[in-house]
Amino acid sequence: MMPKNFYIIAILFLLISFNYGLAQEKGTSEVRADEAKNAAGEQISAGDASKAVTGESKNMSTGAAVSKEVPVSEEEKQKSLKEKSEDAVANEVIAEGTGFKFTSNDLSNKIGEVLPPAVPRFVLNADDKYKIAEDMVMQKIISLELSSGAVSSNAAYKEKIDSAAKEEAVKQFFKGSGDKDLSSGADKIKKLLNDYQVKTNEAVLIKIDKILTMPEKDLNEAVFNFNGGAVTLKNIKEEYNNTPVPSGNQLNSAEFLKSIAYNLLCNKVAEIEVSKSGAHNTVKADKSSVSSNLDSKVKENWREFVMGMSEVSSEKYSDKAKKDYYNKNKENFMTDSKIKVSHILLNDETSANQLFKQLTSKNFADMARKYSMDTVSASLGGDLGFLLPGSFMPDAAGRLATAEVGTILPVLKNGNNFEIIKVTGREEAKVISYSAASSSIDNALSKDDYEKKLNEKIQALKNKYNVLIYKDRIK
Repeated sequence: MMPKNFYIIAILFLLISFNYGLAQEKGTSEVRADEAKNAAGEQISAGDASKAVTGESKNMSTGAAVSKEVPVSEEEKQKSLKEKSEDAVANEVIAEGTGFKFTSNDLSNKIGEVLPPAVPRFVLNADDKYKIAEDMVMQKIISLELSSGAVSSNAAYKEKIDSAAKEEAVKQFFKGSGDKDLSSGADKIKKLLNDYQVKTNEAVLIKIDKILTMPEKDLNEAVFNFNGGAVTLKNIKEEYNNTPVPSGNQLNSAEFLKSIAYNLLCNKVAEIEVSKSGAHNTVKADKSSVSSNLDSKVKENWREFVMGMSEVSSEKYSDKAKKDYYNKNKENFMTDSKIKVSHILLNDETSANQLFKQLTSKNFADMARKYSMDTVSASLGGDLGFLLPGSFMPDAAGRLATAEVGTILPVLKNGNNFEIIKVTGREEAKVISYSAASSSIDNALSKDDYEKKLNEKIQALKNKYNVLIYKDRIK
C-alpha cells in the first residue's frame, strides 16, 4: 500500500505538467499568429492591382485566399509592344501652330484624299509628303483667317465669290438634265460639246505629256477650240500645278493630263452656258451655298488666294535687268530642234513592205501621191513639214534622231496603220536673239517676282501662327 504523501506528490506533478503544456501551446499559437499577420501584411502591401493580375484561389484546407500568377506569352508581349509603337507613330505630331496640330495619322488621311484610289502610296517620297503636309497647314491657316473675319473685305475674296458661284452653278448644271431626251449627265455633256462645236487639235494634243518641260512661249497652243473659247497647254499645266500629286511618276502621263484637259473643256463650256442663263447669279444669292463652296475653293487654291491679298508689281523691267537675266539663262531661250519629213501611210503591212522596196529618194513624192491614205499630205508628195521630235511615236523618234537627210526609214507601225518616213530636212536648236526673247524675259522675271512674293506671304502667315513643320518626322 502506497503512502498517502505519494498520491499528493503525483497529483501535484500532473497539475504542473498540464499547466506547462498549456503555456507551450499558447506560445506556439502566438508565434503562428504573428507569422500569419506578417504574411497578410506583405500580401496587402502588394495591392489590389496584384489581385487583378494574378487572380485568387481558395486554399482547400483553410479556405484562405491564395495569390496565383497568370503567365503572359512572349508573342502577346511583342504584340502589345508593337501596338503601342504603332499608336505612338500615328499620334506623333508632324506640324503645329497656334490653334491647330496635325499628326502622322492626319497626314495619312489627307494623302488618302488627294491620291486617286488606283494610285499606290509608295509612289510618294518624303518631299511629296512634305508638300501635302504644308498644304494641310496653309489650308488650316486660311481657314482660321476666314473664320476670324480678317479677309472679309479683301478684294481677292470678293472676286472669288463670283468664281465660287459659277463653280456651284456648273455642278448643279451637270447634276441633272433639264431636257427630257437626255438620260444622263454623260449625254448632256456630249450634247453640250456638240452644240459648242468643239474641235480637237491632234497635233497639239500629242505634245501634252511634254508641257512640264516645254518653254513658256510654246504653251499658248490650243488643244481644244470651241465657240467662245479654247483650252490651251498653258491652261492644262496650270490646272496640273494646282493638283497636289507626286512628281516624276505615272501621274505625269499623257492619259492623266488628257483627263485634266477634258475636264477643263467641259467646265469652260458649262461656265459659258450658265452665264448665259444667269444661273450663277441665282446661286450667288444663296450666300450659304456660295460661302461654303468659296471657303473650300479658297483653301484648295490657297497660293492664289495668298497672292490675291497683296498686289503683284506690274512695273516694266529695265533693259539692264532683262539683259542680265537673258545672259544668265540662255538655255531657257533656245529654239527646239526640228525634223522635216514626208510620209506614206498604208493600212496593210505587207503592201507597205512591198512598196518600201520600190522607193527611192527621187520617186518618194510620186509614190506618196499615188498610194498614201493621208490624202492631205499625199497631195503635197507626203510632206508633213517641220515637226518636233516629240511629235513621233517612240520607235520612229529613236530612229529619226540619228537619221541623215534623204534617209527613208523601214516600215513603222502607227496605231492600226503602217507608215514609211523620209527625212527631208533638219533645223538644229539655237539661241533666240535678245530682241525676239524680250516678252519671254518679261514673263520669266514676273514669274520670279511672283514666287518671291508668294514665299514672303507664306512665311509671314506661318510666323503669325507660329508654325512648326517637323520634316524629320515625315517619312
